[in-house]
Amino acid sequence: AAGLTTAAGAAAADSGGVPVWKLAAADVALAPGQAEVAVEFGLPLLCSGLLLDLTGWHVSVNEAAGEVLHCPRCSHVVTGRHGMCSYCRENAYQCRQCRHINYEAPDAFICAECGHSRYGRFEVTLVATPAADYPPLTAEAHWQPALQALDAAADAAGSAAAALRSAAAAVVHQAAALAAAPYSASALHRSAG
Repeated sequence: AAGLTTAAGAAAADSGGVPVWKLAAADVALAPGQAEVAVEFGLPLLCSGLLLDLTGWHVSVNEAAGEVLHCPRCSHVVTGRHGMCSYCRENAYQCRQCRHINYEAPDAFICAECGHSRYGRFEVTLVATPAADYPPLTAEAHWQPALQALDAAADAAGSAAAALRSAAAAVVHQAAALAAAPYSASALHRSAG
């Protein structure tokens, strides 16, 4: 999922708090084994920050059962239950890049400190241009009107979507009625007249 945040919202998220506001711009689900995905937004996004939130993984039980743990320092196979290499005494569960050890999830997919993954690689390409006509949101006085405008746009979009859903239901109902009625040219002329 990709989201929009303010600079202060990102700072609040880094400090452990909840971002001031976040808007989901896209939600993408990948099939098992899918290696690439491209997301194109229908409208240009005006934002001061972009957050990619990875929420789930496809795990192959057969591959996970056959995985062998290697020491990041000497590459020997580690068979100890606690991940200590019997050859060089290093912890095999440490990150290969920054040497951080995550004791809560020793075999985590992504390092909690540096973002390195021993299982996969993420490449993100972003095509962006600065928006000269968009004022920066740097204080709460700027956020309030922006949030009100965003809420009004979301309400308008919600009511338009509800109107489209009701119109679609009416069209489906009429189509079902036409499909159930016996077809004859005289019946069509009588209903049209």
